[in-house]
Amino acid sequence: MRTNIIVFFFFFAFSISSQELVQFSMGSGYQYDIYYSLSEGLIAYPERNNWELAFSTNSDQNSIRINSGNNVTLFEVSNNIEEWDQISSMNSNAIQMRNSNLSWNVGAFPSSSSNKFDDG
Repeated sequence: MRTNIIVFFFFFAFSISSQELVQFSMGSGYQYDIYYSLSEGLIAYPERNNWELAFSTNSDQNSIRINSGNNVTLFEVSNNIEEWDQISSMNSNAIQMRNSNLSWNVGAFPSSSSNKFDDG
């Protein structure tokens, strides 16, 4: 009886954790962004170079990311709004802003050299 229970539990445990192999291509040079749903499968695959800014408006965290894969760059040339009308070119001490590599919630715009939240 005990052996039957152990065998039943063994087969039951492995039948619950089934897996499915899903393969797709991002294209040569990561040409496509892939949107995949666990319930519906591949939803969309737009070309990566069709956007410059991505906006996230979560209820607790906002973010603005740049498409650095499409050669979009962002520089902080002044954090003083009073100086903005005087900016005609990028100065040598401009700071390049980047998306976080660790969190999708931290885009290039909200991060600033002063590490204060800034939606641009």
